[in-house]
Amino acid sequence: KKPPPPRGMLSIQNYTDVAAFLEFTVCSCVLPNLENQVLTSVEDRVRYYLPKSLAGRIPQLSLLWGSAIQKKTGQSQPREVAWFELQRTVLVLGSFVLLD
Repeated sequence: KKPPPPRGMLSIQNYTDVAAFLEFTVCSCVLPNLENQVLTSVEDRVRYYLPKSLAGRIPQLSLLWGSAIQKKTGQSQPREVAWFELQRTVLVLGSFVLLD
């Protein structure tokens, strides 16, 4: 008989859900604030670099949402606001990934 898994251990399904959440957060919060400074745009990331395991889980339009809002308004956030948002996003993601 197999022993029970350790307490708090995540299944493959859980890991895929976490990866989908992280991809959504990166595409909707992080990349729109950095798009002028990164090599790959959100559109290219969604079209060419999205892992196959996530492609069916996340609608592509939801991943493009952050960039679409920024383009629609025609303005980007002030640098200080974007920096604060990036900093908070990274802290929350770190806590989430570490199950803190």
